[in-house]
Parts: sequence; C-alpha cells; structure tokens
Amino acid sequence: MGLAIEVGGFGDEDFLVEQLGQANQVLRELGLPEHVEAMDSADPELSRAEMDSFPYSFLHHLRRLYARCVASPEWKPTPTPDDEDPG
Repeated sequence: MGLAIEVGGFGDEDFLVEQLGQANQVLRELGLPEHVEAMDSADPELSRAEMDSFPYSFLHHLRRLYARCVASPEWKPTPTPDDEDPG
C-alpha cells in the first residue's frame, strides 16, 4: 500500500466531492465544523508548487513539522539535516 501527498490537482472532482461529503458527515456527527474545499479557485496552470506529489517517506517530515509547530508556535521551520532521520 502506498500514499501520495498531492497539492494543486483535483483529478477526479466527482470522487473528491463524494469523499469530502463523507468526511463532512463524520465531522457533523462529531459536532465539528465541516471542511470547505476551494475547488474553483485552484488553477493547476497557476500552481506555485515546484512539486505536486510526494512519496510516502516524506510523511515523516510533515509529521515532524506539524509537531514542532504545535509544540513551539514561535519556532521557525528549518530543513532536516541530511544525516538525521525525520522519523
């Protein structure tokens, strides 16, 4: 099984709308605010992202970034050193 983290592309919008509908149903049941996706504002031709997909191994970097931002909101992100395991 794999995971690809993507930005700036919707591909199959019908599938996305269906999946967001299911996610929003769960959020409503939990008393949480719904997610609103800005689907019409994202123009793939105008994307500023240099990459639009990331391998599963990059998920550890994202987790590390999130954890540090939550633990220390004043912390400024820096790249993980090449010799350090982000996990």
